[in-house]
Amino acid sequence: AIDFSSIVNFCRLLPPLILPRIPILIMPGKLANGICCFGPSFFVSLAFILSLFAQRRCNYISINGEASNTGNKGVSYLVSNVGVTCWQDGHGNSWLYSSGVNALEEVRAAQDLSLATIIMGTTAWALFVLAGCVRFPPAAWLLISAILAATAVTEGLVYRDMFDNGYCGESGACSRGTGAKCAISAMTFWTLSSFMCFGVFREATDIQNAEEEGP
Repeated sequence: AIDFSSIVNFCRLLPPLILPRIPILIMPGKLANGICCFGPSFFVSLAFILSLFAQRRCNYISINGEASNTGNKGVSYLVSNVGVTCWQDGHGNSWLYSSGVNALEEVRAAQDLSLATIIMGTTAWALFVLAGCVRFPPAAWLLISAILAATAVTEGLVYRDMFDNGYCGESGACSRGTGAKCAISAMTFWTLSSFMCFGVFREATDIQNAEEEGP
């Protein structure tokens, strides 16, 4: 059997400011929330990795047309791929969006949504890390489920804004790149994790009610 004593001891040292408004209970010698949180924990981790990969790639969208953009030296280049934070020219060179590089309004909106996705995804992932050694009340699982649902929505909005832009309007030949395909997978796993967390919420509620009723 795996000895979780070292993890429990670490959790006892966690500052109380981590979850100031959510009462938690250190559970000695075993996982605090049981095996039931392993399923959504796996999918949250997978969604988080895929989302980061999708939004940091320069090939979210592949463009097969005559769209162009301006590099940081003021030179125009044909665009072959477009990402949330960068784009690639026809020679495979990657360019960051900056003050000297043209960035469409839709791409700027996608960047803001991308930041929101990363923040919420990181929060959900961190809570699942803590779930191994601190017992959350049912309301906490309901909150995590809502965060995951919101993350899935913002992931989808990033996808929408990335394809609803002037590049695709100019060329009329946009296709999903590696980033977009990863984003679709991430959105699926965010959604699945949200439903599974709601199931954990219901199970935690039943356990709490049984404990309050006593033997």
